[in-house]
Amino acid sequence: MRENERRNDRTSSASRFLSVCFLLAFFLAAGSFLAAVASPDEKDSSFPANFRDIPGITQEEIQALEKVIAKRKTFTYGVMEGSESFYQDDGSLDGYTVTLIELMSKLFGVSFEIKICEWNVLRQGIRDRSIDFSGDFDPDNFNAQRLMVSRAVRERSVKFISRAADLPLSEIASQAPLRVAFLRDSTSGKLAVPHLQKQYGDKLILVPLDDRSEVADMLREKKLDMFIADDAWMGIFLGQTDFVIDTFHPLLYKYVSVLTGNPELAPFISVLNRLLTQKSRQYLYDLHREGRIRFLRKAFVDSLNAV
Repeated sequence: MRENERRNDRTSSASRFLSVCFLLAFFLAAGSFLAAVASPDEKDSSFPANFRDIPGITQEEIQALEKVIAKRKTFTYGVMEGSESFYQDDGSLDGYTVTLIELMSKLFGVSFEIKICEWNVLRQGIRDRSIDFSGDFDPDNFNAQRLMVSRAVRERSVKFISRAADLPLSEIASQAPLRVAFLRDSTSGKLAVPHLQKQYGDKLILVPLDDRSEVADMLREKKLDMFIADDAWMGIFLGQTDFVIDTFHPLLYKYVSVLTGNPELAPFISVLNRLLTQKSRQYLYDLHREGRIRFLRKAFVDSLNAV
């Protein structure tokens, strides 16, 4: 328990400098990595050029998907802004999600349009089918609602953000209740809260949020002491040197899938599951790593400008 406290309490004024140093080290390592590996277009992608060529796909699955595609040529793919979906300075969208959507569009011969939105809008969009697909969820985010869910696509860790120049969280909790926020019904919150309750007991105030729009201001104004979320969703805070982002301890992980709330789109999920073999998942992992390097390069520049 004390070891967990020491780890979760790692906040200090030196965090601004250390954050930039970390990004610099990763950025330099990323240059070596990118020089040593071929680009996605140059590697064996493990993705067939056409979904009809996926090993093991049945004629029934092909016909079912062709029937859906005959009705529509454009589908929405909702995600939250973060390390997997971020904006470059020129306003263009970049990141792993962009690469994934390009692959899916080519595979199925249709257009997938990325829709950036916050947690509450994204969940509602999947529920009311105004958003066709998302890769930001696991099935637990929707309780008992019937969903069509692919095999796991990515593993994510649970992170937390707090003020860089502040007392350790344990000292804050010794003086007043610790105010901890998380996205309402998020798996990262569900995983972390029991550990915090065990650690802080009645010195804990839980603050479920519908989106991240006010997190930064609430932290600066000391209305919050800590915000918990998936590592990918913390990307919007990276580069803001008055905050420190750290890994939650004990280490917690979750898996996300491509899912839809529309039964008519189930053929897409069925075909994706045929595709998601160990080899293709490794390729997606490589694409994710390359996308994260692009994100960290952007965050590094932003951090330099903020210091």
